[in-house]
Amino acid sequence: MKSTSLLLFVAAVFAFHGSARAGPYSLEIVAEVGDVIDGRTIIQFSRDPTMVRINNDGEIAFYAKVSSPEGEGWSVMTQNRFIAGAGKLVDGRLPFFNDEDHGVAINNLGQVTYSAFLPEGGRGLFVDETLLVQPGDVIDGITLARIGRNPAINDHGTVAFQGGNAEFVAGWSIFTQDRLVVEDGRVYDGHAMTSFQLPHINNAGEIVFRAAVTLVGTDALLAPDRIIAIAGDTIHGRPVAQINDSAGITDGGDVVFTIVREDGKLGLSVVTEDRVLFETPGELDGIPLLSIWGGNVAINNDLEFAFLGQFNREDGTPQRILFADGERIIADGDVIDGKVIRRLRTNFDINDHGDVVFRAEFEDLSRAVILARAIPEPDSLMLAALALIAFLCIGQRRLQRAARHHVRHREEV
Repeated sequence: MKSTSLLLFVAAVFAFHGSARAGPYSLEIVAEVGDVIDGRTIIQFSRDPTMVRINNDGEIAFYAKVSSPEGEGWSVMTQNRFIAGAGKLVDGRLPFFNDEDHGVAINNLGQVTYSAFLPEGGRGLFVDETLLVQPGDVIDGITLARIGRNPAINDHGTVAFQGGNAEFVAGWSIFTQDRLVVEDGRVYDGHAMTSFQLPHINNAGEIVFRAAVTLVGTDALLAPDRIIAIAGDTIHGRPVAQINDSAGITDGGDVVFTIVREDGKLGLSVVTEDRVLFETPGELDGIPLLSIWGGNVAINNDLEFAFLGQFNREDGTPQRILFADGERIIADGDVIDGKVIRRLRTNFDINDHGDVVFRAEFEDLSRAVILARAIPEPDSLMLAALALIAFLCIGQRRLQRAARHHVRHREEV
């Protein structure tokens, strides 16, 4: 009887926790001024929307200004370790950053890639504490004169980045550490493309990126061998006026991006090459949204996507609301740890578990990196509870059978 009561209590506890959640995400400030990481104290976050990136283990890469015995300066780190900046010697160099540096990426092995200024001039491309590429290196017969700010890395350690073979020419080519992916000025279907930028790479090694279409004043979304989307295309009945932003490419090969529709309506559509995932103006989680703030979208391999939706208050002032997988996470004016959010920033990321990392500025003008951790659905918790109950029941029956066998054995003796 006692064991049955215990099992009912366990089931009730699981049921309570499955139904008592206020929402599908728990919020946690993972980095703020005053935090100490590997002996370095965070003293400031940039006013610019610097990138934050999260992997499937929940490790978050970001930029902040720190103070340490080695020096003070803008730096790249995770919530668990300090990587570069503030006078730290990295691979025999002293890389440094400014408050406009914002390109950082982290893979599921925990490798962090970034570009940083070198003491001798120019930028170097790093993975953790290894200098991967620097000006003067030759890749596929091309001598690099400069390196861009926004590298991407997959789980095999392949880094896709912007590089240029002339220091003062505006155009960018796309490279990995081993090869030229596409050269600036390549012609696609009669369109001359220039200034390739913002590469994304999946674990199959597929790379997508944006480019400017020469003499047209618009952008295109490209793979090395083809145009994915360009103004004038039609995607699932939606005429494309402009490619707004590239969210990336999944391991399954789905390319997700945002477009400005050429249909006379204000707002954006989140699309793949052949379907529409979401459109504004529209309604999400019961909230009427006017647009996607900044046009930025982050995706994971399950095609779940995060974005800042714009919603106007009754007085007409705009409010930003962060969504992921169709659920409201947090909005301007919400409170976390007793602090009121003044402004959500436009850079954020989502991992394959649905966890979302983002930056926010509070009413007291302090800033922080915040993790919204996806809470398992109640059904999942109940399944876990039932599995535990079944396990305990089986164990209890086995104990009872063993006890009866022991008693019979003693009586026979």
